[in-house]
Amino acid sequence: MRIRKIHLFLALLLCCAWGAKGRVFRAREVGEGRLNAAGLPWQSAYKTSMEINGQQNDLRVYSAHRDEPMIDQLKDQFERQGAKVALHETRDGAQGIAKFGNRTVRILVLAPARQANQLAFLFYPEPGRAAAPSRLPVPEFPGALGGNTVVNEATGSICRSAKTEVAPDQVQAFYAGVLSADGWSTLIPPARGDSRMAVYRKGERICTIMASRRRDGSNRVTVLVKGGRL
Repeated sequence: MRIRKIHLFLALLLCCAWGAKGRVFRAREVGEGRLNAAGLPWQSAYKTSMEINGQQNDLRVYSAHRDEPMIDQLKDQFERQGAKVALHETRDGAQGIAKFGNRTVRILVLAPARQANQLAFLFYPEPGRAAAPSRLPVPEFPGALGGNTVVNEATGSICRSAKTEVAPDQVQAFYAGVLSADGWSTLIPPARGDSRMAVYRKGERICTIMASRRRDGSNRVTVLVKGGRL
């Protein structure tokens, strides 16, 4: 998955993690794979726990000014702890892994040219836990392939993103029909164009449907449900 194609998905992920508590992190023990940010000029750090594709993860989000060599700093921190680091850099950031024996930390850095800050997302999978099936409380789009599922139990949020060849207007028409039949009311109807968003409500739950056309001609369907119990 390319960096530029997941900006929106990570924005939704941060919405799921809205209740996370901010603080600066320090490594608790050498070789644990946790960064010691105390000596780095990073402006903020956030922590939350969420389920990604059925696997429980600790998520750490760090922010730094775009002039900071954040990618090199991340690589140096992990290599000092004995990790094998593989990062693929692009003009918008980097993605890759830091591997400690049987444990792998997934790394994503977003550094869009027009933003003053860059963000580092570090995903720490919980070892020894088998992947669980998706618990999306609304229907998945028929025939959609691949994608990611992010669950945050603390905020009662689940986000599912997948690929389809169906046009955005047809995606929105499908969800307008099935959600209305299931008792959801429309808060924001879908707009016209290649990128469409609609918002629905049912009791305490809010459901956001996004359908956007990609450069390769396919479409990305993102479903975010927030509120209530999963």
